[in-house]
Amino acid sequence: MAPAIVAPEEEEGPLLLDVDVGDEHAVDVTNETVEEEETVPSTTLLPQTTLPPQTDGAWISESSKVLIQVCMITLLFDFTQYSSYAPLTAVFEEIICNHYYPPGSALRDCKSVPVQSELALVKGYKDAFNQIPSIILGIPLGLLADRIGRKPFIILFLLGFFLSDSWTKIVCLFPQHLPLRLVWFAPVLKAFGGGANFGTSMFYTVVADIMEEKHRGDAFMKLSGMEMVVLVAGVPLISILMRLNSWYPLGLSTICLIAAGAIALTLPETHPQHRTTNFGLPKSVEGEAQDEDAPMAESHLVTLRKLLPRAFTTLRDLLKDTGILLSLAVFLLVAFGAHVWALLLQYVAHKFEWEFSTANLLFSLRGAITLLLSLVIMRMIDKFLQKKLGIKAAQKDLLLCTGSCILIIVGIALVGVAQSPVLMIAGVVISALGSSLLVSLRSAIISLFPQTPMASLNAIAGIAQSVGILISGPVLAQIYSWGLSKGGFWFGTPFLVASGLHVVALADIFYLRLTRVSAQASST
Repeated sequence: MAPAIVAPEEEEGPLLLDVDVGDEHAVDVTNETVEEEETVPSTTLLPQTTLPPQTDGAWISESSKVLIQVCMITLLFDFTQYSSYAPLTAVFEEIICNHYYPPGSALRDCKSVPVQSELALVKGYKDAFNQIPSIILGIPLGLLADRIGRKPFIILFLLGFFLSDSWTKIVCLFPQHLPLRLVWFAPVLKAFGGGANFGTSMFYTVVADIMEEKHRGDAFMKLSGMEMVVLVAGVPLISILMRLNSWYPLGLSTICLIAAGAIALTLPETHPQHRTTNFGLPKSVEGEAQDEDAPMAESHLVTLRKLLPRAFTTLRDLLKDTGILLSLAVFLLVAFGAHVWALLLQYVAHKFEWEFSTANLLFSLRGAITLLLSLVIMRMIDKFLQKKLGIKAAQKDLLLCTGSCILIIVGIALVGVAQSPVLMIAGVVISALGSSLLVSLRSAIISLFPQTPMASLNAIAGIAQSVGILISGPVLAQIYSWGLSKGGFWFGTPFLVASGLHVVALADIFYLRLTRVSAQASST
C-alpha cells in the first residue's frame, strides 16, 4: 500500500466513524424522495450517471460500515505483507547460506559477499516480477471492474495473493528439492487478481464510490492510515516473534490473509450501477455507462474487447499532455528511488552487524514518524497554507511535494553515507518526514487536471509506479552487489542513486509549479 499519508482533521469521535457530510444535501429518507440531486464525480473509466446525494441518515451509516470493512481488509493485508518481509529475508538468507556453507562449517559466513549478493538478486527480481501483473492486467481488469463491479476483483486479488504467498512459503519449506529462485514464479499466481497495485486501487475505488468528493480525501487518509497502524504496532510484534522463530510471523501472515478474504466476502457491491438499497439509496439509473449495443448477457470477454479500444484512446489522449507526462515521470522516479528501502534490512544488518529482527524496527520508526506527520504536522501545515496564506489547492499540494522531496533527498543520502547507527537513524527519520510526497502528488494532479477522468489518471499513475519498481528491483540489486564488493563508502551507493533520482523528480515538480499553477492562475 501507499507508504505516505496525510490524515484528515477531526475534532471528535473515532477515527473511522467520524464522517461528517453536512446538512446541505439532506434526503427525506422516510418518504424516500430525493430533495436534491447532484452528479457524483467519476470514479470509473466509463461515463457516470447521476446519483442521489449522500445524507446524514442511513447513507452515512452504511458508508461508514463499508469504510470500516475496507479499512479492516487493508489493515490485515498490510500486516500480511509486513509480517512476511523481514522473516522471508531471514529465511532466504539462511537457505542461500546453507547452499554456500554446510551447516556447522567453520567457514560459515552468512554475511559474506556471495551470500548477500545472491540475496539481493533474489529479492530484487522477485519485487520486479511482482509488478508485472499490475502493468499488464491493470487496465483490462479495471475496465471489467467498471462494468461488473468491484467486489469480485477484490476477492480475486486476495485469492491471487494467497496463492502467490503460499507458493513462496512452499519453496522455502523444501529448499532441498526446490531452488530458491522458484519464488520468482510466485507473481504469476497474482495474475488472478491483477497484482498488488490493482488491488490497492480497488480499495480506493470502493471508498470513492460511497463518499462525496469533499469527504473523499478524509476517507482516503483513513484508509492509508492502516499501514501506519501496522508499522507502529505490528512490526515490533513481528520482530519479537522473529527472535523465537522466523516461521511464526509467516504463519500469522497466512491467518491474517485468510481473515481479510473472509471480510471481503461480506463486502457489499458499491459500483454505482450495481448498488442495491444497502446504502439507503435507490439503484442507480443506467445511462451512458451501459453500451447500447452490449446486451447484459454477453460474456465479459466480449465486453472487454469492446471497451479496450476506448481505454487506449483515453490513454493516448492523456499522454499527449506534457504536464501529465511530467507528473507520471515523477511517479516513476519516486517509485524507483523509494524502492531502495527494500534493501534497508540487508544494508543495516551487514553494515552495523544488526539482527534482521532488530533492523526491522526501523520500519516501525518510519511508521511512527509518518503517523506523527499525518496526524499533527501535515494538518498544521495544510491549515496554515490554505487558511492563513490563502494558497489554492494545486499550488499548496505542489509546495508540499517540494518540501517532502527535499526531505527525502537529504534523508536517503544520509543513510547512504552514514558511518554510525545514529546518523543512519537520523536519515531514516528525515526521509520519513517527507513520506507524504506521493499522496500530495496524487492530490496535486487531480487539481491540476480537473477535466481528466479520475480513475484513468490514477490508473496510469499506478502503472508508472509499477514500472518504476519493475526497473528498480534488478538495477538496485546489481548496484548493491557492486557496492558490497567495493566496500567502504561505495557500499551506500544504492541510497545515493535513489537520492539523485529524487533530485530529478524535484526538478519536474518545480517545472509543474512554474507552468501549470501559473497557467491556472492566469486563467482565473
